Amino acid sequence: MTLQTLSRFFALLIALTTALTAYAGDSPYEVTWTSPSTNWNGTMPLGNGEVGVNAFFNGQAGRLHLLVSRTDSYDELGRLAKLAEVCVHGFSTLAEGEPYVQTLDTKRGAITIKYGAEGKETRIELWVDVDRDVVVAEASSDLEIGPYAFFFIWRDENAGTLPERFTPGDLFWESKTPAQIRPDAFAAEAELGANDRIGVYHRNVKTPYFDDVSRTQGLDDFPGRIDPLENRTFGCVVASANAQRVDDNKLQAPKGREFRFDVAALTTERAENAQTWIDEANAVLADASSVSPDARKAARDKYWREFAERSWTIFTPNYRADMTEEEKAALDRETFAVSQGYALQRFIFACEGRGRYAINFNGGVFTTAPVAGAPGRHDYRRWGTGFWFQNTRLSYYPMLESGDFELMKPFFKTYFDMLPLCEYRVKKYFGDTFEGAYYPECVYFWGDVFPEAYGPTPWNEKEEPLQDSRCHRWEWVGGLEIACLALNYYEYALDEAFLQEKAVPFALSVVKFFDSYYKVDPATGKLKMSPAQACETWQDCDDPAPEVAGLRATLGKLLALTDEQLSATDRAYCEALLARIPDVPTTVDAESGKSMLAPAARFERNSNVESPQLYPVFPFRLYSFDQPGVEEARLAMEKRLQKHDFGWSQDDLFFSYLGDRENLRKNLSRRAQNHDPAMRFPAFWGPNYDWTPDQTHGGVLCSAAQSAVVQTTGRRIFVNPSLPKEWNAEFKVFAPYQTTVEGKIVDGKVAELKVTPEERAGDVTIVE
Repeated sequence: MTLQTLSRFFALLIALTTALTAYAGDSPYEVTWTSPSTNWNGTMPLGNGEVGVNAFFNGQAGRLHLLVSRTDSYDELGRLAKLAEVCVHGFSTLAEGEPYVQTLDTKRGAITIKYGAEGKETRIELWVDVDRDVVVAEASSDLEIGPYAFFFIWRDENAGTLPERFTPGDLFWESKTPAQIRPDAFAAEAELGANDRIGVYHRNVKTPYFDDVSRTQGLDDFPGRIDPLENRTFGCVVASANAQRVDDNKLQAPKGREFRFDVAALTTERAENAQTWIDEANAVLADASSVSPDARKAARDKYWREFAERSWTIFTPNYRADMTEEEKAALDRETFAVSQGYALQRFIFACEGRGRYAINFNGGVFTTAPVAGAPGRHDYRRWGTGFWFQNTRLSYYPMLESGDFELMKPFFKTYFDMLPLCEYRVKKYFGDTFEGAYYPECVYFWGDVFPEAYGPTPWNEKEEPLQDSRCHRWEWVGGLEIACLALNYYEYALDEAFLQEKAVPFALSVVKFFDSYYKVDPATGKLKMSPAQACETWQDCDDPAPEVAGLRATLGKLLALTDEQLSATDRAYCEALLARIPDVPTTVDAESGKSMLAPAARFERNSNVESPQLYPVFPFRLYSFDQPGVEEARLAMEKRLQKHDFGWSQDDLFFSYLGDRENLRKNLSRRAQNHDPAMRFPAFWGPNYDWTPDQTHGGVLCSAAQSAVVQTTGRRIFVNPSLPKEWNAEFKVFAPYQTTVEGKIVDGKVAELKVTPEERAGDVTIVE
């Protein structure tokens, strides 16, 4: 048994145990524990879209721990760093045998803790303000206590340096200058201007990495180029009414029975000085104090209630008459695990999805300290802190069907903001006759490629100024996926301004690059797409399936727009280009002699564990159970070399879109019961290929769950396309053209169905 197999076995065992104790009629929207945690492996998540919190309560010490994070707190090393670890100490301790109940209620966006014997009970409620970046910890007790707040500092003068080649996505990967972890600083009382608060912050200094990387990649002369990390300042200020500042790192509350600590969690870009950040943090706290606590909690409850009521996908068992009690219990656990995994992952996306940048696939904002001895503590994450597109995207597909459109905007902004730089890079590298933009797989939020991927040789000293890494050199499917996802977003939200100002210009720029880079083969009249690669897997190929399918899907969506939405000139160009795009590649299965989808027209050098031949199924949706050619896709699925049910593997989605109910059930149930064995929270998946909590794992789970009950092709809506026969379902999901589909499926039949607006009901097909 391999180490990975053994790890997954124990993960499944722990997940099954968790499901057993959690089920018993519990809501999938809640997680309840009856014992406290003792370390960071036992945290629960909270957030408001920008600010995230990992929280746990140490009952033996009577101490609350809050690990506070943001989506924009990048340090001078390019790492997405935590703001601070806030501790509140001095609560009554939990004696052995005393009751303890801790619940995360995602419909309220709050964690509640209640513990202690009758007459000695303590009650704590944790939440993040939905209208301002403030974390709230409030408590009441039957006993008179006097808790105090302090910061646990791990970025101090002894933090040391990081290895030269720490993780492949690090900004300092190729640098010969040591990556020094600079210490945080405490805010002085004079700087804060009050003695009822304490603060800690990290202020970036200028480092050589940004300029070195820019020069190597030929981007240092891009107009308006600035270092986006320099002088970025982030941290926390903790305040409490009537509290007394004891020193720089201790805020003592007066003795009493009720307490509230407000934690301002702030990042200031290019702050003139530390005082600028402190003043802004004070302003955030002043804004919070100007609104009554009850009004702030009411706003919180309203936001999370409306979020939960916007859409849902819940599964329950569909027992067979011949099932044993053991089989019924296993089915209970299975359907509950999928339902809870869906609800919790969607909540996690909402906790981190309204920030400045896209969600980091490898932990999001909820990473905690890894194995003992690993450098970086809570700031560590495997694969660095840039954006690997094939991983990043998987958090965003389910947001269409859940109607969480506001959570998609940071994703689009992150990549759309790079477009001018990407277009500049094309002309710089290939000449003024080239048009459009390509999107490298591995980029930072400002658009530069990871040094590990690009290599140390300056762009103008290379034979071709592309990145050295053969894993990504010609992997250009990312731009096409962004274009398709943006056009899909328009179809769902019908946001005309977004279509005209963002989606159409972006899509045209991306397709024009392929038309510039590849030339027409006179023998076929089609673009000869070589050199090329199919994802990371086939690194030497012609006409790769992902890019071919992506071009066909993107151009098809552009051409489906009205004449008012797409100009006559652009329409003529898209029609001509589509005629030059190669057909989706196929090959002949040696065993059956039948045609099936292929990774490329020619493919060699298998180097990863993806299935690029199935990209025409997902994400580009050219093949599905209802469309012609589905048998070619199903045979390719059957004959695929790689078969997985965790991490960024898309097998669950392929099964769902091809209508394979039985295999979808196997994959999705295993995925939902496979969280990180080291972590207590059931939706902290990982580390898998990436890091814990693995957002790609949860993103695939959400998309597969939604597509089991509703799928769309164009205007057509299919209900019950791939729901496993052993599951019943209750759902409300979104469909294109501002449509919602709500209903129940019982024993394989659609028992209830409501389509809004009603005129879209004519586009519905029920699959049985």
